[in-house]
Amino acid sequence: MQHDDLQNNADIVSSAAVHVARMFDEDVPSVESPELLMSALRRMITQHVIKLLSTNPERLMSMLYRIDVSESKVNEIFKTSFPLDVPEHLTDAIIERQLQKAYTRSQQ
Repeated sequence: MQHDDLQNNADIVSSAAVHVARMFDEDVPSVESPELLMSALRRMITQHVIKLLSTNPERLMSMLYRIDVSESKVNEIFKTSFPLDVPEHLTDAIIERQLQKAYTRSQQ
């Protein structure tokens, strides 16, 4: 299933949101559509990534490892992104991986 299709599947987005919220000790945003939930998740994750980059980058790297974002993808983001874009690109990588994992869980 394509990334864009996953973002529009309410069950998959909801499952990913639960895991992301748990990871950051947050509540799942209460919204009515997958699009709004994705937007709320993106904001929440980006805020946490920005904070962790400035206060505890080791914890961020550990989280990325536990989420299973590929090391090569993380390295590419740090090497090729403008510094101000790194949090958004890391957020996209986190969301992409969590959606993939939610889809895999739904297939079992």
